[in-house]
Amino acid sequence: MIDLIYAHDKLSLIVEKDIEECGIKVELDGSVLNFEGVPDPSFSVVLKPDGYYNSRVMHEPPKSVDNVTIIDNSPSGYDFYVIELRSSYRPRNIKVSEVKQKFDTMFQRFFPVDFADVFSGDFSVRRLNLWVVCFPYKDRGAKISREDFERRVKSSALDVFNSYRPYVLKNKVALIKPMLSPPTIHRDTFTEV
Repeated sequence: MIDLIYAHDKLSLIVEKDIEECGIKVELDGSVLNFEGVPDPSFSVVLKPDGYYNSRVMHEPPKSVDNVTIIDNSPSGYDFYVIELRSSYRPRNIKVSEVKQKFDTMFQRFFPVDFADVFSGDFSVRRLNLWVVCFPYKDRGAKISREDFERRVKSSALDVFNSYRPYVLKNKVALIKPMLSPPTIHRDTFTEV
C-alpha cells in the first residue's frame, strides 16, 4: 500500500516530511526515518489531507485532519496515525465538534470514497491511533505539567470524545485521544511525552 500512495497521482502530492504545524508537532523516531532524516518510503508515509481538500480545485472543502501517518509493519499489518494538531491546551479552545467533523471526513470520505482505490485494498490494520495533539505551553510560555494536561484537557475533552461513536478502519476500532505535544512515533509503537 505504501508504494501505491507514493505512485498515486493525487496522494503523492500531499506527502510530507514531518508532522508539524504552528509549533505543535509529532516526532518521528529514527526507526521511521531513512538516512536523509525523512520518513523511509519503503515502509512509511506522512500525508497532509488538508493539502488535498484545501486545493484551489475544490469548492467548499470539508474540514479534515492535519496528518495521516502510515507505517507498514508486515506481516502484522499497518499502523495508522490520524492526527489533528491544535494550538491550545485549554479545553474551551478545543472545539470538539470541529475536531469531530475533521475525523468524520477522514472515515466517511477520505479513506472509503476519495481514495478507495488505495484504502479499500487487501491489507490489515494492526493499530489505529486517532490523536488530537495539543500545545504544551500556556500563553505566557510556561510549560504545563503532564498532570495539569491530564486534569485540564484530557479529562474534559476525553469525556466528549468518548461519547462519540468510535471510528473503524478495516475492523480496527478507535476513539479520539488527546495527546500532549510532542508524542513520538516509532516503527512499531509510540511514546507519549
